[in-house]
Amino acid sequence: MRNNVNIVSRTQIAIVCMGFKKDKDIEAVKKEARSYYIRYKKTRPEMDIKFISLEEELSDNEEIYDEEYDVYYWSHRFSERISDKVNMIFHFFADSIDGYYILEKSYEPRSVITLYTVTGINGLREYDEQYLKHVRHAIDVGNLFLFVESKWVQEQFSAAGIYSKVMLPRVAILRKPVSDVSSTKFTVGFASAPLTREVWEDRGIYILLSLIKRLPDISFKIAWRNNGYSELLAILEKEGITNCEVLNGHLDMSEYYKDINVMVAPFASRANNHSCPLSIVEAIVLGIPVLVTEYVGIQDLVLEHGLGLVASDVDDMTVKMKEIRDNYHKYRENALNKGLSLFGTVNNDQITYLQIYGMISNQIPSPTLERWSLDLQDRGKFLVMSREGMAAYYNDAFVADNYDDNRFTDYPMRTYDRLERKAISLLIEQNLNKNKIIESLDIASGDGRILREIVNFGRVTAVENSRFMISVSTKKLQDPSKVTFIETDFFEFSTEERYDIITAFRFIRHFDYHDRRILYRKLYSLVKDDGIIVVDFPDKRAETQLRAHMGWGSFHVYDVFWNNYEIIDELNQNGFKILGQIPVGEYLMTPGTMVNDYLPLSRVVCFSKK
Repeated sequence: MRNNVNIVSRTQIAIVCMGFKKDKDIEAVKKEARSYYIRYKKTRPEMDIKFISLEEELSDNEEIYDEEYDVYYWSHRFSERISDKVNMIFHFFADSIDGYYILEKSYEPRSVITLYTVTGINGLREYDEQYLKHVRHAIDVGNLFLFVESKWVQEQFSAAGIYSKVMLPRVAILRKPVSDVSSTKFTVGFASAPLTREVWEDRGIYILLSLIKRLPDISFKIAWRNNGYSELLAILEKEGITNCEVLNGHLDMSEYYKDINVMVAPFASRANNHSCPLSIVEAIVLGIPVLVTEYVGIQDLVLEHGLGLVASDVDDMTVKMKEIRDNYHKYRENALNKGLSLFGTVNNDQITYLQIYGMISNQIPSPTLERWSLDLQDRGKFLVMSREGMAAYYNDAFVADNYDDNRFTDYPMRTYDRLERKAISLLIEQNLNKNKIIESLDIASGDGRILREIVNFGRVTAVENSRFMISVSTKKLQDPSKVTFIETDFFEFSTEERYDIITAFRFIRHFDYHDRRILYRKLYSLVKDDGIIVVDFPDKRAETQLRAHMGWGSFHVYDVFWNNYEIIDELNQNGFKILGQIPVGEYLMTPGTMVNDYLPLSRVVCFSKK
């Protein structure tokens, strides 16, 4: 492995939130961010890690260290604080994506690799298309890694063409004996973050009060956080509610949960709420069943794993609370058995933030979409992107005639080409049922480089938008009669045929997630149920290192890069499972071209319908 002098040996990790100075260990977002910091600092002492809170009232670039809480308070403008940091990763926790704009203002004119965990259920506000395009590019090249805490929120981002990964929060809370339902009064808990009166309705406070009144034989214990405490007590007194105890201020939640049989999240809307309420998560880890409304982001997990029940309104909550009480041991057993694997700190089945920190520590930040475009303009070029741009660029006689000459004639790409085509054949041979006549589809065939490989498996339909590319490809085929060419943009391609093999190389990589979702839907509809799809996915670390060395101005066609976990997750989100993959291009580049020359340039991935 060769090292580049521009990359420091240690990466500094900054776990960041906003407004910790005011709410400290009470508000859920701050508490979640801080819990990761404390855990990582304790379990990984070799890490260079710090906890930072951005505070509105501080002057530009001001820093105050709070020794008691081991937190650095920074202003919203902090460019001077990071000006000498060569290799730094920010991990930001916030209830929406809004904060990324604040971060980038301090990053300018550079980029900083950022993990961004959206904890709120309304994580995506109204943005114009230009800003969404900017965010998509940041994710595509690895400047931004976006995480959400429920599938519902993920679907909102996906609908806007933004890729995100669900990362359920991990809590470290010790299991202690919980009161047995048969030996004590059945007790229901509710824990709030600090609430202003304006958000009581959204958070379900009025639903909760109505539920308490309807269930006089059940005890309720509310963990309240200061704001509106006297008003809450006044309502309880006015309504004559006597089966509810309110504990105000900072609490030892481990002690609090000991008396709780069921935790509730009675949200009345998706506004002003968390995607994955911390009290619900902690309860599940402790083996406490939950009752949530359909506005809670993880209601799908509650139902899927039998952790409790989901209700539509207060009438439904009343019925289902009784159902949980009557079948308590079933729900408690499910929570005990599945809570730790879903939300505990030790989970070997899912990738962790720590693993991602390590994975991207040798990735190099990329220019923003705007800076890349301006760099190209300075060189008299323009950035080729979007469906229309790609179609127009490749439908050119000069590009077609020189496609191979520009890419795969000389070492190392000549060797890369041979390795890639060999990988395609191996994956097809390993995963395809060959006891039948094989019908294949090659998408964006170009000059026929991949087409010449898959034609060995049977007849091929080749979809190519450029008549010039088709002409070049036909001349290079040994037996053109085995190939049917269709001159059209694949986005417009339609057929009743279904295929055993579909290949798409140097194609999907050119489109942002908005268009990739369209492509995945088309692939799903065109492949047979027992068919396979083989695609290339450029490696995010290798590509950013390569382009940092060569200069982004040398690349004028939009490309997307992936880490391996992103390939798995993106395909899974779109209905596919991976059957096999082969990395291609390790140790091929000239010494000094890349920081880590052991990295593959791309992965050839074979997948099918789930």
